[in-house]
Order: sequence, then C-alpha cells, then structure tokens
Amino acid sequence: MSFFSDMLKPGSSLHPTFLLILDVIFFTLLLTLLGLVFATAGNIHLIALTAIELALWASVKW
Repeated sequence: MSFFSDMLKPGSSLHPTFLLILDVIFFTLLLTLLGLVFATAGNIHLIALTAIELALWASVKW
C-alpha cells in the first residue's frame, strides 16, 4: 500500500516509478490501437484515437 499512498502526495507525478508505469501503459495502448488500425484496414476512428493517445502521451512527457 505504500506505493499507492506515495502516489497521493503532492508532486508524486514526478516519481520515476510512476513515470515508468505510465510509459508502459501508453506503449501498450499504442500497440493495441495500431494493431486495431491494421486489422480494420485503416479505420478513421482508430487513427484518430491513436493520434489522441500520442498527443496525450506527449503532453504527459512534456
């Protein structure tokens, strides 16, 4: 429970473990969306979701 209690403290979003977990989650989401884009032959909605996911990931890293 200490990890979760540490994440609730101010400034915890800069914790290296938290940032690593976010990177893994965003990468997994990106792979899932890209797989769906290829499986559906380029569905415009999935392409838009992929762009949104990349923009969100970039804003978190910035």
